[in-house]
Amino acid sequence: ASDNIVLYNIERVLHHANSVISVMKLMDFLTVCLVACGIMASLQLITSTIIHADSSGCHSGEVALLPNLVLLPRSSSHDCEHNNCTRRPHPRRNQYHQTNNNATIDNTIASNPKPSSHRSLMIIAIYPSSPRKIAALWSQLECFSQSFDDVVISSPVHLHNETTNFLRLVETKLPEVWKKLKVKFYINDRHDMGLWCDALDDEAFSRDVPHENDTTDNPPTDSNNIPYDEIMLINDSIIAMENTDVFLTTLRTNRLSLLSLNYRNETNRKYWLESPLRVFDRKGIRLFSRNICRMRSIRWRRDCPHVGKIYRPSERDKRCVVERTEIDLVDYFEEGEVMGLFSATNEKGEAWIDTIEYWEYLRGVGFPVGKVSRARMFQRIKASRREDLLRCTAGLRTEWLD
Repeated sequence: ASDNIVLYNIERVLHHANSVISVMKLMDFLTVCLVACGIMASLQLITSTIIHADSSGCHSGEVALLPNLVLLPRSSSHDCEHNNCTRRPHPRRNQYHQTNNNATIDNTIASNPKPSSHRSLMIIAIYPSSPRKIAALWSQLECFSQSFDDVVISSPVHLHNETTNFLRLVETKLPEVWKKLKVKFYINDRHDMGLWCDALDDEAFSRDVPHENDTTDNPPTDSNNIPYDEIMLINDSIIAMENTDVFLTTLRTNRLSLLSLNYRNETNRKYWLESPLRVFDRKGIRLFSRNICRMRSIRWRRDCPHVGKIYRPSERDKRCVVERTEIDLVDYFEEGEVMGLFSATNEKGEAWIDTIEYWEYLRGVGFPVGKVSRARMFQRIKASRREDLLRCTAGLRTEWLD
């Protein structure tokens, strides 16, 4: 009763205050008052009426590319429908592997040859809406695909014509790639994640992989039933600049389940493996399929209410998707199973995708890509290192890079 009296008095004082403050600022003020009074239980009751916290820690989602479409993953029978799937606690900083201060990477092809019995697959999620994206896709086929047995291009169906025109060039000028290339079209509203997951389903990697909480009589699919030993998931936001198989080589040499081109390991933040280029072994792709591809739609108000205070309305769902399907991915892996090759930011917190000086430093230690989805950064790369852009796009006209 005394707690309620304190709350009532606080609310009356705030009600008659002259300044107008936001709801979240009001909550912050109440928190300070209530902590001072030693009645945190009352605070929890108030908070629960405004923000519903998912105590299980399991979130599910879809990436929205076309706002007017809502499309769940094709196979939804094992979704975390009631948010009761198991995730590991957020990892501590420095818990996972990373390269030593961006040590120089050896991009030599076949420095660790693939075992003869191994099979590998490359899945490229594309959105070929600009010449730069076409150049990026071409470069990946020309310089990253040699060590893969099969290559799948996953494209939105409404960009069928653009994709088909591109394929005619591949058939003519990259005949060796053409022989192992498949193209898939999807009605996609989940951005890269949807294109990757739909392609995985089509290739029978995740269709019959139940979630850990599946209550059916079907036994879990063993990872040995997956027809590939390594699978790369990559998108067309980056352009290849080196002819390399460093990704597969590093995955095998370090016996990893997940390798990413970039990691973020900033103070007081969670270890994060970024998504533009990732490689998985059998176990890793199974975890990805079960825990990411099986997610239901994400809504920031329900799954990430904190983004409402930080991001603009148009960015909130996208940021929540990044957190749940990209940043949280490492939660499903054991310590020592994952690794990032290059730090995404320098000691000043500047990211390689926006800072030409840091990107040029990374290029000097073997960083094999440039960013094409940032127009201003791309123009700076073109001005300072045009020869790098041309190295893996020899079969294209130079105007594709303009």
